Amino acid sequence: MTFVLVKERTFRWPVRVTLPTDQGKQTTNEFTGHFRLLPVDEFNKKNKAWIEALSDDLDKANELRFALVSEILTGWDGVVDTDNNPVPFSDETLKALCTFAVVVKAITDAYGEALEPAGERARRKGN
Repeated sequence: MTFVLVKERTFRWPVRVTLPTDQGKQTTNEFTGHFRLLPVDEFNKKNKAWIEALSDDLDKANELRFALVSEILTGWDGVVDTDNNPVPFSDETLKALCTFAVVVKAITDAYGEALEPAGERARRKGN
């Protein structure tokens, strides 16, 4: 397949959110994230700032992590409200979704997984 050089590359990838339930069990819910591929230097700069802030200022670290998520996640399918109505993607709904650390982790994990070569992903999972 020929590689096409584009100004901005986007992709869709499953985001799996694991949540605790009663009696020490967990449940995994999934939605499809619409992602924007960041240039390596931009991603590394944002990620480094977040890591450095972790040891000094957790509020700043949370702001930086949300800023990274809002740069890479541009939409979604499969996020619903308590009445099972689709929740439209917006800055406000993304911020509401990201109030839970497990969701932020799931989004950044999905982004990282998408960029990992399939062979490495299979080896890491023991396949």
